[in-house]
Parts: sequence; structure tokens; C-alpha cells
Amino acid sequence: MSSESLVMLNSSENMKCFENLNLEGVDYSYQNFKGVCFKGANLINCNFQCAIFEEANLSGANFYCANLKYTNFKNANLSNCSMFKADLTGANLSG
Repeated sequence: MSSESLVMLNSSENMKCFENLNLEGVDYSYQNFKGVCFKGANLINCNFQCAIFEEANLSGANFYCANLKYTNFKNANLSNCSMFKADLTGANLSG
């Protein structure tokens, strides 16, 4: 992943769409991704513990083996999203 991608992810002004982005293995626990688009993103082995994905577009995203403990997915688009072997302990999947 390029340093430019990391800068964009850390800048709240630019957090809009990261479609098809490869973020394998990153730690973004406790981050707010409300309304952000991660459509088709590779999120394998990522740590999103206590992150907020409320109203986010996660369609087709791959969360294989991701840490999603206590993550908020309220009203998120999870169509065709893969969470195989992900830890969803306490996650909010409502909506």
C-alpha cells in the first residue's frame, strides 16, 4: 500500500471511498468509518476492533480472519461481504 493511501485514510476530510483498496493486515481499531465506501476492499487480517462502519458500503469486502470485536455495522451495506473466520464477538449487525 502506498504512503498516499495511508495519508488519505488518516485524513477525515478525504474519507469517502476506498473501493477495491488492499488494506490487508492494517490496524484501524477504534476508528470512525461512518458512511465510508469499502466496496470490494481486501480487509484480510485487519484489526477493526470497536470501529464504526455505520451506514458504510462494505458490499463485496473481504474481512477474512479480521478482528471485528464490538464493531458497529448498524445500517451498513454488507451484501456479498465475506466475514469467514472473522471474530464478530459483540458486533452490532443491526439494520
